[in-house]
This record gives sequence, structure tokens and C-alpha cells, in this order.
Amino acid sequence: MELLLVVAVFIVLIWALNKKIFIGKLFVIKLTKSKAIILKGIPPKKFIAECNIMARKKNSPGYIYGIKNHQGVALKFSSNIKEETAQRFRNLFPFEQYHRSSTSTSPDGRTNRKKAK
Repeated sequence: MELLLVVAVFIVLIWALNKKIFIGKLFVIKLTKSKAIILKGIPPKKFIAECNIMARKKNSPGYIYGIKNHQGVALKFSSNIKEETAQRFRNLFPFEQYHRSSTSTSPDGRTNRKKAK
């Protein structure tokens, strides 16, 4: 009976940790020595293809997180991915797909919209 309780608590802890890790992230990509695995979300297909190539070339396993922010999306990397490699991933990512469309605003803060005729 105690063993069953311990196993249940262990499963709940793993589930909670998993939820905490992935909350607020648009996508999560795991890089292995030979390929990129999508753990959550739907990142751009071209970016995944480039991640697969980079994973084979750089051989640096880790995680890439796509996090929603005020500009659209930001990329965060696990600590074992070197900054040089992280910058290469940033250069490959199509940020313009995620940028929020900005409407022009007047100096007093009101949004300018086209008037219907």
C-alpha cells in the first residue's frame, strides 16, 4: 500500500514538473546529437529542418524554447548550448512570422483606422 502511494506521488510530481517546464512556451525543441525533436508546439518547418542540420554539425545537445513576449517571440536556450551556436539558431529563426502587427497610433495614443465610406 505504501509503495502504491509513493508511486502515485512520484507520478504527480513528474506531471507537475512537466507542466511547470512547458508553461508559457510556444514551442520546445530538444536537440540530440543527430536531430531535433519537437516536444511542444508547432515551430516553423524550415527552422526545424535547419535545427536538424545544426544538430548534426555542432553536436551540442540541449533545448530551444520559443517564449511569447511583447514583440512576438523570443528564443531561449539551455545552458549547455554555447552562445555562438545559440546566435546561429537566432539567425535562422523567422522572427517576422511571429511579430505582432502594429497599427499606427497618433501622438495622443488613439489608434488610427481607415474610415468606412
